[in-house]
Amino acid sequence: MRDSDRSGTPTSSTHAPHSFVIVALLGALPRGHEFRTDAWPLHVTLVPPFTTEAAASHVERVVEQVCRDFSPVDARVLARELFGRRRDVPVVTLEPSGALQDLHVRLLDALEPVVIGSTRSPHVRSGFRPHVTDRAGAAPSPGALMRLSHVAVVERDSASAKGIRRLSDVILLGT
Repeated sequence: MRDSDRSGTPTSSTHAPHSFVIVALLGALPRGHEFRTDAWPLHVTLVPPFTTEAAASHVERVVEQVCRDFSPVDARVLARELFGRRRDVPVVTLEPSGALQDLHVRLLDALEPVVIGSTRSPHVRSGFRPHVTDRAGAAPSPGALMRLSHVAVVERDSASAKGIRRLSDVILLGT
């Protein structure tokens, strides 16, 4: 049975480990929206995939608390690049933004107590390079200005079906 310390951080668990990722959506989608792993909606990853024994409701509360302190973030598209180990993943990179960097770091810090493993990797914190994966040429073009106003908690191991992701929560920044 999982008890909580005074901050509400779970201290033991009856929940099996499961995986989440936190993203800023380029458009509004409803809570509960499901999609195939090969059909992600356009997004900026704010917290890369992590495993936790905390309940989804706890992860959602943590993300909601951080998002209250942020207004929608404007981000300009810089350039098209190739990411990934083999440099075969087309992306558009975003202009560095203090607000986007701060949101990324604050989410990492807030989630760190419940993450199994580390929130330290070359691609987070000072190594964070905000980008949008360009699936089928649908990403915004260089020079475009985007307003990121919706942050989603994405369940990576949805019970509904293998290969399906689910938005367990969608939070409007600043609310």
